Amino acid sequence: MKHLFKKGAFPEEFWPISLSEAITAESLAYMDKTAGYLKPLDTDANAEYCVGVCMDEVPVNIYGTDVTPNPPQLRARVCRIGQFSFKATAGDSYESGDKVFIGADEQTITSTVGGNTHSVGYVSGEQDTIATATATDRVLVCVRAPYPATPMN
Repeated sequence: MKHLFKKGAFPEEFWPISLSEAITAESLAYMDKTAGYLKPLDTDANAEYCVGVCMDEVPVNIYGTDVTPNPPQLRARVCRIGQFSFKATAGDSYESGDKVFIGADEQTITSTVGGNTHSVGYVSGEQDTIATATATDRVLVCVRAPYPATPMN
């Protein structure tokens, strides 16, 4: 997790996972209520169910046997609130307090509203303004996961 910057983050919670869904550490994750486990955040529509930043690497089971939901259910650590570093979307600008949305993948954010309606956080006050981001820029983002209203553990 060489790029992860976790500053003043709240304690982690443990969320159910499946070995059929690979999740990379330091990725935004959402709860798939139908499947009953975490998945990498992939769309703005799923951002409504964002639970925070996954702190564990969840590899895919190469043997093809999924152990969920059979007990004991596997779980990954997720941090729901805190400051984290994400890849910037090239061409976007980032200024303190700007809302950010899911970008091209679960480790990238964008400041372009476009059709996005579910913010995953906002640019930290500790982040210097980036007038035009490059693909190598990183942005310090304050994440406060909207789902669920009551944390689970």
